[in-house]
Amino acid sequence: PDGEHVEINTVKGRAKDRHMRRDGHVTIQITNPENPYQWLTIYGKVDAVIDERGPDGHLATESIDALSQSYLNQSPYPFRTETEERALFLISPTQVVTFGGA
Repeated sequence: PDGEHVEINTVKGRAKDRHMRRDGHVTIQITNPENPYQWLTIYGKVDAVIDERGPDGHLATESIDALSQSYLNQSPYPFRTETEERALFLISPTQVVTFGGA
């Protein structure tokens, strides 16, 4: 994380990957699992796409492995298929909207 971007890691070729590449604009909504009436929405634009097999591809690999360590306590990410290629999207927020307070 660079402190400026929201990072989204996905498998290259899936719908999320195709839509973000095509449109370049994203909406990310995060709901509090303990209170569905509290949420955060981030509107943003894709600044960069890092494909795992590209020049900075190690960043996509490191990203999915760090997520796996955080959520599964395992690294490297254990659910990879032999053929999948990861893509890391760097998104600049353009607007943030919250609902429900703290």
